[in-house]
Amino acid sequence: MNKEILSRYRLLERIGAGGMGEVWKAHDARLDRIVAVKMLLRGALGSLTDDAGRERFRREAHTLSQLSHAGIATVFDFDADGENEFLVMEFVPGGTLESRLRERPLPLVEIQSLGAAIADALEYAHRHSVLHRDLKPGNVALTTEGQPKILDFGLALLLSGDAMTGPLTQEGTVMGSLAYMAPEQLAGEEEDARTDVYALGVTLFELATGQRPFAQERPQALMFAIVNTPAPSVRTLRPEASVDFDGLIASCLEKDRARRPASAAAVADALRRLTATGFSESSPASARGPIRGIAVLPFRNISQDPTQDYFADAMTEAVIADLARIRALRVISRTSAMRYKGTALSLPEIARQLNVEAILEGSAHLVGGRVRLSVQLIAARTDETLWADRYDRQLEDVLGLQSELAETVAREIAVQLTPTEVAQLARRHVVNPEAHLEYLKGRHSAWGGSPQGVELGLRHAKRALELDPDTLTRWREELAWTW
Repeated sequence: MNKEILSRYRLLERIGAGGMGEVWKAHDARLDRIVAVKMLLRGALGSLTDDAGRERFRREAHTLSQLSHAGIATVFDFDADGENEFLVMEFVPGGTLESRLRERPLPLVEIQSLGAAIADALEYAHRHSVLHRDLKPGNVALTTEGQPKILDFGLALLLSGDAMTGPLTQEGTVMGSLAYMAPEQLAGEEEDARTDVYALGVTLFELATGQRPFAQERPQALMFAIVNTPAPSVRTLRPEASVDFDGLIASCLEKDRARRPASAAAVADALRRLTATGFSESSPASARGPIRGIAVLPFRNISQDPTQDYFADAMTEAVIADLARIRALRVISRTSAMRYKGTALSLPEIARQLNVEAILEGSAHLVGGRVRLSVQLIAARTDETLWADRYDRQLEDVLGLQSELAETVAREIAVQLTPTEVAQLARRHVVNPEAHLEYLKGRHSAWGGSPQGVELGLRHAKRALELDPDTLTRWREELAWTW
């Protein structure tokens, strides 16, 4: 940029550059003040090359200029000088959080204070129907007093040419910074406040650990990880972080937005509660944090009879299926859980890999016509036993046992059940013991997918149908099991 004067602004110093353009410290001659001028790249402008696009941009810039909050850098002006379109914004002199991170991760107490202030600013904008859609440490500046101000509020919206709730793509280009984008942004789905909550979670994670939760170099690999791979625990990288702080960030980074905090205000409130109580894990109940995800590890076969492996595995599958009915709870799939059968990994390590707060483990034993089940619920990241119990029931009542276990787990981790879920779990059906065991053997045999296993599974299924076809149909409807 060779030109020193742009409209009425004298360019003093280039202070940044990015995918959308260059940022200059400048002097506003008319109002005699220092401002920041963002020179927009021609390639980022899309439809702004025509009069209608420029007018839309001006209207949207005007809307953003109406945002008046201590945590948001104000947009003063949008103008053009020849072919150069530019935004004029408040100049914030203290550098960005990105520059602070070049030294080291931030103190945890400071992160909580900054995070609450950033969340307050997001909440204000959301109440005024504006999303940020590109929140990251480089877009948060600090005043000389150390207070955060969010930069480029709505700039991704301005350059996308879509309505606020429209997809963040244009002509195949993804707007925003990939590492901070929520799964729904990558999918081009409708966005809402929880999309910004996700980016806030990534930002807090980076401030605490010095690295992003997903850091793959290739864009395709990074996008896959954001959509499919659980984020690591903050405490694996910053052990002194409290479990509650770790749990809050994990909730912000949920793949399913319905499991994230419903608003930025909720994040701000949670951060302030953490600040008030400090970082000490004063009591087991408060330290474990909210439980939103659970893994049921393969139940152990303690019968010393290898032929009973099918029964222990079947009980594991059944408990997973019943817990999966609860929409407020993220339950690890049977396929993922079975990878840990016989593992020597510690429960905290398994929890970290699966990104869950609780693990249900136990043993299953079939003795004649009775089912004996021992289970314990563990807050996995602290390795604290939350609840344990033993069940001894007739095989005819095995479905009732499974439903009762799911209800108890939900109650112990304080998950709210819907009336429909309560009704589903309250259903009790007796089974034909012999037919039920044939059914379970059939599922176990066929699960591996080998021709021999499938053939054996079909024979067991046929025998189960011969013994009790009505009960088998009811099982399939009730548990949503498929072959």
